[in-house]
Amino acid sequence: MTRLPARNPAALNLCVTNAEFNAIKAWVESEPAIRRAWIFGSRYRGVRREPDVGEPDIDLAVEILAEKEGSEYLGFMRLASRAKHPPGVHLHYFLSSYADHAIATGDATLVIEVR
Repeated sequence: MTRLPARNPAALNLCVTNAEFNAIKAWVESEPAIRRAWIFGSRYRGVRREPDVGEPDIDLAVEILAEKEGSEYLGFMRLASRAKHPPGVHLHYFLSSYADHAIATGDATLVIEVR
């Protein structure tokens, strides 16, 4: 099992390298549909699940700016279908209420709030 990078104080104490963190921030900032983004999972917890093999991915959840009420998921699907997100990033869709709960309970870290 491949080890995670050490916790990185320059990257909100997440288990990501400076290069990974900077690539994620740059990509999020370049996508006008993204309002907020969170890192969660093993790169947040600092521990991989036992059956995980290979290179650890980065679980990134995004909140989409809706074009109209109720269209957030459609916006996410458009983003996911055309996105050129950084290598190794696994993109997830979070409802903002779930993401806020995940942060409040310590299950995710807000990486960036763009808009």
